Amino acid sequence: MTGYAMVRGEHAGWAIRISVKSVNHRFLDIKLRMPDSLEPYELRLRQAVKNRIHRGHIDIHVNVEPGEAAPVHVNRELLQAYLRAADELRQQTGAKSELDLVSLLRLPGVIGGLAPTLPDSEEEQEALGKVLESLLADAVSKMDEMRRTEGRHLTEELRARLVRISEQRNRFVGWWRHFGPLSRGGWNRA
Repeated sequence: MTGYAMVRGEHAGWAIRISVKSVNHRFLDIKLRMPDSLEPYELRLRQAVKNRIHRGHIDIHVNVEPGEAAPVHVNRELLQAYLRAADELRQQTGAKSELDLVSLLRLPGVIGGLAPTLPDSEEEQEALGKVLESLLADAVSKMDEMRRTEGRHLTEELRARLVRISEQRNRFVGWWRHFGPLSRGGWNRA
């Protein structure tokens, strides 16, 4: 069955969004996408899904963003390296284009402070793990309800089709009783 759910939560100043999507599949196939800094929680989250769902292709997206204005760190050394490389390329190619500051800030590693960091203490790490697991459980429950709803609709549709098939069969049997003897050689007698 197919299903989708998204839940939002907050922990230690971070806004957390978890979305779960499923499609029918013979086996359980879990795809988990989340920030690299939360990788230590991957096995825990996978196991939480395995405990609840036994088959299907499951896509899970964990998104964590600062809940409020967060301090932004510009890696000036890396930015200078990008600028030097751009200047060298401009000199080598003779290009006349100006550098776009916004494009430079989008380069990997230039801006820091927006990615969630793993808490320092074990208690804080465990608390974050529990929050992630709780939000994932909520998302899986909502998705599972959507899957059950789809299952009920499919059951209703299949039952209606079986009724129509039975009606068609009964019409055919009536037709056969009336015209069947003619088809067993009766056509030649007419």
